[in-house]
Amino acid sequence: MCFLALCWLVLSTDAHDPPSPQRFAFMHVAKAGGSSAQDHIPKIMKWSSCNKYANWGTFGAYVGEVKKLGDGAWGRECTYLAFEWTSFLQDTELGKVGYKYPGDYNVLTTVRSPLSHFLSAAAHTMLAHKLILGSEITLGDIIDSTLRGEPWYYYLRNFQAQYFSPSPYHSDQVTHSNRVKGVKEGKPLMEVNLTAAVDYLRGVYWFAVLEHMDLSMHLLHCQVHGTPIASEGQKKNAAVLNARPAHLGFDKLTFKNLADIQKLTSLDTIFYSLAVEDFWKRVRLQRECLAPELK
Repeated sequence: MCFLALCWLVLSTDAHDPPSPQRFAFMHVAKAGGSSAQDHIPKIMKWSSCNKYANWGTFGAYVGEVKKLGDGAWGRECTYLAFEWTSFLQDTELGKVGYKYPGDYNVLTTVRSPLSHFLSAAAHTMLAHKLILGSEITLGDIIDSTLRGEPWYYYLRNFQAQYFSPSPYHSDQVTHSNRVKGVKEGKPLMEVNLTAAVDYLRGVYWFAVLEHMDLSMHLLHCQVHGTPIASEGQKKNAAVLNARPAHLGFDKLTFKNLADIQKLTSLDTIFYSLAVEDFWKRVRLQRECLAPELK
């Protein structure tokens, strides 16, 4: 038995060899830069992509489309697929069609600083509320409802770590209707198992830190091909991923806003700090390959 803080500081330092098999599942964590990353990663890596952007649709319908290209979910022509699902749902549903994790495919994903992630998800929630219900809500409204355990659209308490936690309630997705339905039925909201979330992230083939996206992409290229990104076209696609929009309207956060967000992201803060530590360990393992980028 050991204290959690001490246990998690001992992160994996194994070198990352070229992936086997050559199948990649991009786990799109909502509002962590996934929309841009999932489209540009295959271009940068020169992977064949059969990406139909399977986010809220049924897996069965999605696999039916992909199967037209070959045998199985990836097929003979596919290297890369993307899913806006939690780790639990992604691995469960892929397992139903014969792909077990770990072993049969490699997971790629992204992480983002907790405050930036929370504000991005809140901005999306505010827009969705206006489009769906025709009325406006404020950041304070979102914070207060989340503190009460009455989420709308996204449940933003430790929202990032939720994606990596093996909770069966993740199969309900993070949509407004299922979340409200679950609350009314007395189901617990998404619970974060921080130990499991960190362990899952440690085990993925590669993850990007959004605040270091350019270096993250070079790291992936080094892991797979043994070289940093070289061509101008690939570099251009990587540069696009570094352009993150500002959080419009959130330039005057109150001390109460910040204190409440800190409460709501307490586990995400630990998760992210350990993710960043692991990221730099991975960079150091590839320091020879990444030397031109680390100057």
